[in-house]
This record gives sequence, structure tokens and C-alpha cells, in this order.
Amino acid sequence: MKNIFFSVVALLALASCNNKKGDSKETKTDTAVAKPVADDNTQRVTYKSATYYTGRVEFRFTDEKGAEVIVDISNMPEDSGAIYPTYLLESSDTLEGPPGENPAMVGKAFLLIKNTAGEVKEIKKAD
Repeated sequence: MKNIFFSVVALLALASCNNKKGDSKETKTDTAVAKPVADDNTQRVTYKSATYYTGRVEFRFTDEKGAEVIVDISNMPEDSGAIYPTYLLESSDTLEGPPGENPAMVGKAFLLIKNTAGEVKEIKKAD
């Protein structure tokens, strides 16, 4: 086992030395744009509306196929509901009733991050 470890260390050191050889002034730049990895636990949706109820908030989205997606999130302190950006709702500073959807966010793309059971744990804006 020790021999394998020392062999790996020696190969890494040799590779490191080979990468440092030469006085080349050529600079490589990575022009690839990083995109979020889409997997089974992420769903891309478009924001449509929100309704604020006592004890919960109901967000409505449409998926890429046009099907409606409803996400209910508890807003009770004892519940650990999903995380969502507060800017999805209207600012409550000037409202007389409960907030609705923020008109500036309607039609924008968002990601629903789900756990392995398929429950939404976070809503965040898609880039």
C-alpha cells in the first residue's frame, strides 16, 4: 500500500514539474460559460402568480411544456418550508392586504430545487 502511495505522489510531482517547464508567454484563457447542471432534482419553470394565505404561500409556475406547477410553502415559524426569494411577492410596505405576485417577476425563469422525494426545497432565479 505504501508503494502505491509513493508511486502516486512521485507521478504527481513529475507531472507538476513537466507543467512548469519552458518560458512560454502563451496564456490560455477559458472562454466556456458555466451553466447550472440540470438534473432530476432541478426543474426550470416560468413564474405566473402568487397567493398569500394565512399559514402558506401558493406560487404558480408553468414548466417548459406549458403545464401548471403549483408550489405551496408554509410560512409558519414552526414549519421548515422551502426557501424562496422575497422579491417574488409584492413589497408589503404600501399594501393594505396580503401581498400577491411581484409584477416585475412575472414571466421570469426560475429553478425549483427538489429533494430526492420530489419536494421543492428552494426556488431561485435562473441565470
